[in-house]
Amino acid sequence: MTMEIAPFRIEIPQADLDDLRDRLARTRWPDQLSGVGWDYGIPLERLGYARYGAQGGDWGSSISRELGRLVPSRLAGVHQNMLFPYVRDEPADLTASERARLEALRAFQATGSGYFALQSTKPQTLAYGLTDSPAGQLAWIADFPREIALPIRRFAAQTENIVHWSEFDRGGHFAAMEEPDLLVGDVRDFFRPLR
Repeated sequence: MTMEIAPFRIEIPQADLDDLRDRLARTRWPDQLSGVGWDYGIPLERLGYARYGAQGGDWGSSISRELGRLVPSRLAGVHQNMLFPYVRDEPADLTASERARLEALRAFQATGSGYFALQSTKPQTLAYGLTDSPAGQLAWIADFPREIALPIRRFAAQTENIVHWSEFDRGGHFAAMEEPDLLVGDVRDFFRPLR
């Protein structure tokens, strides 16, 4: 098998390109559905769930955390498999492991946080591209085969009510795809005493 890249050319008739430009110019690109906020979808109470748990990784981690703030009386608990605890000042007593984690977080913030900027400022633009392109979706997901930066528990404890903490040597913030058995086991361990 050769790894040589062979040049190629795609020819698209000008009439087809003109038609595409015209259709794109007439397309309405909504920013967001008006008036939906957190009430979008079917309220879980209507489905018979007065109390439930939330679990999230990647963006779901932030969403699950926000549910815990908005409707704490309805939530049995919030399980997250991705945390970005805020680190105001670097303590002098960091362990070698904590220092490595903090350096990884700072490296991600400096070189890899474009995802966050795009998703938090132009989510609809990104959504159209990922919906329309299987190759784009694959590239987006495949770029995260590992954890971005492992959290430091004592920093997380400053803003979170931690009742369960697990760390695994594989998987990451897309654990549902990467290591589903580990995630399911951990979620069950977390929610079992909260029933």
